Amino acid sequence: MSLKPTFREGEANFNVPAAGKHCKTWYKVYGTLPHPQHTPLVVLHGGPGATHEYLDILSELTRLFDVPVIVYDQLGNGRSTHLQEKNGDTDFWTVQLFVDELHNLLNHFNIHDKYDLLGQSWGGMLAAEFAVRQPK
Repeated sequence: MSLKPTFREGEANFNVPAAGKHCKTWYKVYGTLPHPQHTPLVVLHGGPGATHEYLDILSELTRLFDVPVIVYDQLGNGRSTHLQEKNGDTDFWTVQLFVDELHNLLNHFNIHDKYDLLGQSWGGMLAAEFAVRQPK
């Protein structure tokens, strides 16, 4: 019998002055955070318009190996703040916005110094952009 890993959901406040309203990033954490032995895996979904759901299968890493897994919906997608008033605004929707959101989420969980990052499609590009900036 296979048991699903436990998880918790929540929202991280995300200050985006150019948004003109209060923003939040929705997340789901599988497993224990902080974990005494295992580095958490932060997962970045594809897009535009995709959400975390198709990446929930990575919770198997928690079930099988006790690795904490964090999935989230990037700003404008899924359960995070939607900004229809910014549709088509290329000065607003920048890679830097999503890099800042990822930094904010890492700070929210206090894991900025130790985490693994996995991105798929657009999330892979975002992960690469994040990595070339050489965070800890």
